[in-house]
Amino acid sequence: MLKFKHHCIIDEINYDSSALTELFHLFPDECHLPWNVYKTAIKGESHISQPRGDGGLSGVFAPYWEGKQMWDYEPVQAVLSRFNFVKPLDEHDITFMTYTPGFTFANHTDRYLEYNIMFPLVPEDGGEPITFYSGEDKDRDNPTGVEYTYKYNTEHPTVFNGKTIHSVDTIQKYRVMFRIKVTSETYSDMLARYESGKFING
Repeated sequence: MLKFKHHCIIDEINYDSSALTELFHLFPDECHLPWNVYKTAIKGESHISQPRGDGGLSGVFAPYWEGKQMWDYEPVQAVLSRFNFVKPLDEHDITFMTYTPGFTFANHTDRYLEYNIMFPLVPEDGGEPITFYSGEDKDRDNPTGVEYTYKYNTEHPTVFNGKTIHSVDTIQKYRVMFRIKVTSETYSDMLARYESGKFING
């Protein structure tokens, strides 16, 4: 693992981007939902809409295709098998996220999760970098300064702390990310489990 202040690169794991990308392209249009619609679909009920949810961010809702969950597909199983999660993931913890050109992730923290595991697929260079800021959640609209910017690794998964203020520059090219979100332990607890050999499966 290559560790940085707010993210790490799990260089023990090489992910098969071609297999994940091929799976992504199998999902028909009806599975590609604007983010707020996607959130409603996975919860089975209405939820509080997020401003970013209708401006170019979408999620793939797998059951609309064959009635299967995302984890039922072999390329996803291959990824999940490399991790040892504290609690089983829910179906809404795993998805493909897509971003259309012009979309911008403004400064924010991820209030409903602890950390993300990201697998860039399209474009091949990983797309726009992520910027981490100093400050706490209350400072998300006015961060106290940029700490660093990171361009995603496209061979190994990246894990980042969702509680750190972060942003992504305006998307220039259509972008696809395979994302796993974790709510059951903090980023620091994950690092501790990694050090004790309990996070990554051999």
